[in-house]
Amino acid sequence: MSESTYLARAQSKTAAAQAIQAIPLLRNSNGQYQHDAGEKAITAILSYLRACFNSTQSGQGMFALSERATNSLTSINSTDCITADSILADATAAAIRTTGDAKAVQTKYTRSEARDEADSQNYSIQATIGTKEGTAEGITAL
Repeated sequence: MSESTYLARAQSKTAAAQAIQAIPLLRNSNGQYQHDAGEKAITAILSYLRACFNSTQSGQGMFALSERATNSLTSINSTDCITADSILADATAAAIRTTGDAKAVQTKYTRSEARDEADSQNYSIQATIGTKEGTAEGITAL
């Protein structure tokens, strides 16, 4: 993976943690959280997640991280990694399914293009993982 892919995770984590920790969570005179303040904090967190960049779901940001159901963002694990070989294998399988000809894939991806595509997908994966970690860290610090 390229260096920018590794930076995406750290930068996303830091940005999410800082943004969420900056959300005010007011307490009453007894030091207890106020219900309305909690509701506003939840709304602010969801708004932040919606505003985050997500190349896989246009216009939705990272909002899907807040859903209970398993989806394309919540199913991403820290061990997920796309390689050029997996891109080429997927392209070959798709070519065989659609045309029955494995050689058709050779015109779709070169090794260099497959590596670039893997870097692009890994960047999105690492940015999502960083946002997950930063959101958890930010909420914990509230």
